[in-house]
Amino acid sequence: MRRIWYSYLLSVVASKETLKGILLVVCLAAFASLVYVQAVIDNLLAIELSMLPQHLFSVATSLVTEGKLLECLTAAVVAYVLVTFPWPSLRSRGSLQAA
Repeated sequence: MRRIWYSYLLSVVASKETLKGILLVVCLAAFASLVYVQAVIDNLLAIELSMLPQHLFSVATSLVTEGKLLECLTAAVVAYVLVTFPWPSLRSRGSLQAA
């Protein structure tokens, strides 16, 4: 019986979703320790919504030109994991019924 539980635990730990979740948590913790998150939120709330793409582009270029590559790398990994993670859709849960 113990071998069954070991194989189940290994299959859960070795799955892509679990590894992406662990990577997301590690990168979020690293990003939070590198960047003062409250200042980021305050800056995002201070700009107009129509200026958000230009602001994000200017922040990204300034990070690269100032040599803060670790912050850029952690933000890129977080964005990659969030985009590629298989989020459950409403259709798969049966919440949206066809009329």
